[in-house]
Amino acid sequence: MEDERELVEELSRLRALAKDPGFQYYLNGLKENKETHEKSIFAPLLDIVEVLRQEYIKGHIHGLDIAMNQVATRISIIEEQLEALGVADEQSDGGQYSLDA
Repeated sequence: MEDERELVEELSRLRALAKDPGFQYYLNGLKENKETHEKSIFAPLLDIVEVLRQEYIKGHIHGLDIAMNQVATRISIIEEQLEALGVADEQSDGGQYSLDA
């Protein structure tokens, strides 16, 4: 029961974070950074130094993807865990979970 309560509390915090305007601003900054770097990986490569640079940029873009999706992914994982535990999601209550199930 304590594990369920901790999951519910974490889910609540993550949902609040995902809705926060400051977090949305942060995500937009990551998205802009990613788009800027994506444009550079389509340029023709002339030597091995440029190939290495491009591989570094690909890794950077992948890291940005992870950062951008971390909260949404964790929310999905917790929702699946709570569903498996039989904890009801009361959608009419703004998506809050109930431990009374």
